[in-house]
Amino acid sequence: MFDVEFDTKKIQTELKKIADRATSDRTLEGIGDLVVLGIRGDGEIFDKEGIDSVLWPKSKAAQVEGRKTLHKSGFLRRSIRRSEVSESGPDEGGTVMIGTDAVYGAIHQFGGEAGRKDKRTNLPARPFLGITQKTEERIVKFIQSVIKGR
Repeated sequence: MFDVEFDTKKIQTELKKIADRATSDRTLEGIGDLVVLGIRGDGEIFDKEGIDSVLWPKSKAAQVEGRKTLHKSGFLRRSIRRSEVSESGPDEGGTVMIGTDAVYGAIHQFGGEAGRKDKRTNLPARPFLGITQKTEERIVKFIQSVIKGR
């Protein structure tokens, strides 16, 4: 039996370039923008009233007013933004944050007790910050194009 050794410096250099592109601020911003598009831009979540097959419980107000849940003014939907992006090393990945500054956003996302002292109610969770299957597919295609250097 014998061993053969190869110089892999060129291969390692190219792999590092790919890893650097995949975790760059520009790539993370692109991923974040696709997530925001999926949440508010093309109606995947708000218009379907849920994420993929997990639909929101219909709100009493929406039933009475004949509208969709979480659609009263559209403020919550319009408030979804990509904020911080932080690039890390290729072994750590990076971070992109998606969220809302709407005061009532958390109660709708996670559910819980809401209202004034004299009129409290328990709201069910209606998660609107998330990634649908369609958004995930868009992100994969985007990452593939980044890796190919396009």
